[in-house]
Amino acid sequence: MYWPMGAARIYSANSTRRKDNDLHDVQEGRASQPDDSDAILGFRTSRSGHLIATITATRMTIWQASPIVVLAISSRSVSSIRDYGPNVAVLLRPDASIAVVQTSKGFLVTYSLLVDPSNRVYQQIHEGENQSKATGTNRLILEQERAGLRELNIKFRMVIRIDAGIAAALTLDNEIIVATRKPAAVQCIKWTPDSAGRQTSTELISRMAWMQKGSIIRAMVYDRAMSLAVWITSDGRAYAVQRRPENSNDSDENERLFRGYGFHTPMNSSLEATHAAINARFSMLAIGSTGGEIHVYTARDYAGSIPLSHKIPSPASSSTTGQITCLAYSPDGYGLVAAYEHGWALWSVYGKPGASSFGADPNISRTNDECWLLTVSNPDMGGGDGKERCHHLLLFRKHLSLFVADKLTSHHLPRL
Repeated sequence: MYWPMGAARIYSANSTRRKDNDLHDVQEGRASQPDDSDAILGFRTSRSGHLIATITATRMTIWQASPIVVLAISSRSVSSIRDYGPNVAVLLRPDASIAVVQTSKGFLVTYSLLVDPSNRVYQQIHEGENQSKATGTNRLILEQERAGLRELNIKFRMVIRIDAGIAAALTLDNEIIVATRKPAAVQCIKWTPDSAGRQTSTELISRMAWMQKGSIIRAMVYDRAMSLAVWITSDGRAYAVQRRPENSNDSDENERLFRGYGFHTPMNSSLEATHAAINARFSMLAIGSTGGEIHVYTARDYAGSIPLSHKIPSPASSSTTGQITCLAYSPDGYGLVAAYEHGWALWSVYGKPGASSFGADPNISRTNDECWLLTVSNPDMGGGDGKERCHHLLLFRKHLSLFVADKLTSHHLPRL
């Protein structure tokens, strides 16, 4: 089980400080709303958990995950905003070498993240300490702190235009996968062209026999350990999908880029799928529904055997929680976190309830400016110190800062 230890810490890349009048408004229960242009709209963490990328409408910030500090900031020009539109989402190549910013006008702006090992942006100096007296772990920590954090530079690469409109996007090791709206299709864009000079391949959803006709993909998640993706479509269905190898010898399937199986079919509107998460350790696929209930399936094989394992009810009424905004499993697979419009909740891998923000009084939370207990956009349980402790990142809609609940402790309960 995972439990947050203490209140969340606040990290902000905004240079402006809160004014005395704002502090007075908070004390009186009238917390001022942040400027939308400076509010964090989304974030992504690298596969290793060492880097975090956040975006506002006009800029991208790269953070070091531990300790949490800003490494680099890239602001877009006025002409770039006018031609391509403001930022709406950010993606990271799994190895954190490339960042991709999605804009409101259907463009993907790509940047290279270049680490300079010879330069340091932060370096701690401990005066009066005798390193010879430090042993074991303490000595290693002191050496790492003295070494400092390596400098990171953001370099513009190119702009990719998606004429068909972007419904969802996903970054893999070798390519970007983009789901388009008109026509409804899936495009695979390689980071670099192949030996024949080809960089893009496309498959229409209407040609995918295993998908419902007339649907549009609105969400995609991928897990490298399982080599499996989950697609959520506009009709509320969920599909387990695999990328076909490019050197397939089957001539009839050469033009097919993906193969998949539907495993979640909603019986009514409250069961329509909206978000998904993949647990590679226990081979589980979690599906969040419009009614707030979470359905967890077991992926037994890659031939479509994905039966329902269990259901996790909403931690409170739908009027209290709002709809699910994101699902995520912990790095070790033992915990599941769900973000709702008005809070968040934690469960064990098999659905035992853990911590939840819905037990807090919302009026007291607003008065004390504890918005990490209120509106949540995206949770992330990565970037920690191994399997027993990790940072719990919570991003709040239209807020200037990242909120981090430190030292989530995992208690692995024995099976009976």
